[in-house]
Amino acid sequence: MSRNEDFLKTAESLKPVLLKEEAVPAGFAPRVLGENESCLLNYGNHFTGRLKLRIGYQGNHPDAPLWLRIQFAERESELEEDIDSYQGWISKSWIQREDIHLDVLPSEILLPRRYAFRYVKITVLAASSKYRMVLEEAVCIAESSADDSTLLPAHWDDDLPAEIDRTAVRTLHECMQYVFEDGPKRDRRLWLGDLRIQAKANEMTYRNYDLVKRCLYLFAGCTDEEGRIPAAVFLEPEPQRDDVMMFDYSLLFIQTLLEYYLSAGDLETLRELWPCAKRQMELAEAQFENDVVRDSDVLGWCVVDWDLNLNKQAPHFSHDSHLVAQPWTEIVLQPLLHAADPEVVYPSPQHLIQLPE
Repeated sequence: MSRNEDFLKTAESLKPVLLKEEAVPAGFAPRVLGENESCLLNYGNHFTGRLKLRIGYQGNHPDAPLWLRIQFAERESELEEDIDSYQGWISKSWIQREDIHLDVLPSEILLPRRYAFRYVKITVLAASSKYRMVLEEAVCIAESSADDSTLLPAHWDDDLPAEIDRTAVRTLHECMQYVFEDGPKRDRRLWLGDLRIQAKANEMTYRNYDLVKRCLYLFAGCTDEEGRIPAAVFLEPEPQRDDVMMFDYSLLFIQTLLEYYLSAGDLETLRELWPCAKRQMELAEAQFENDVVRDSDVLGWCVVDWDLNLNKQAPHFSHDSHLVAQPWTEIVLQPLLHAADPEVVYPSPQHLIQLPE
């Protein structure tokens, strides 16, 4: 197996329409800035979207371009970090900072990239002594596939859990784009481990089951030549699997599919994707050597921990036998088999795919 175009067509048919809303900074009023001056805008909540600016000038007609630096941050403290000295293994190209030149004022611009932020800092890097910049408007055009009108009500007796719940729901809201994104600020891919958690949260909040279904079909449509589910899928310019294959993430497809079925009651999808789920168990069996799942020095082969010095074998055993962890066998595989064909009594999972005794 590799790309399954039928599955990908199904995923495309489930592509959601992004809902848009406009947000403005709290207490916004026009700001007048000269060279080396800056202003901080607080939008009062976290938003994912694009920034639209309307900029004029005060004084004489501009005789030089306006050079601006625009920084986006989820926490205000991010704006004080020395990002130029950052040397981490995650690319600094994810840092949300733009330097732009405006040759003509007044001007209205829509920044082309999408950002995830609450705070925006605008600094005039250079201008002319003949004029000062006037920030007349700074509108965030936010977007998400989460429809807040469908959000299930939550009831809490204390303020703290209510605030935690509000923050968690907003986090899910921001990640719900064309898929359940790993995060709207960085990465923006569809990761299987994140999907499982997000789908469970979605069941208690938005209940957008079509988005979960779309993600399942994207994974099933982007397997490798052996039929292995990838850890992550890129969406643009077209769906494509990441080159990262994770032992535990591939197995999570089974659990996620089962939980989707139990929530949405979609037997047709379960039956169609069941062979793909079963294949993950067959591939898991091949990871065993002398009744022990093989460890690896490949970064990310098992995401239970990123430290290469830690052994990753233990999390993949049940407490009493050399089997792939119990959730993938008695708890997961058997219900999936029964749901796929309720009239058939299936043998136990270890006999079905001949896992080590």
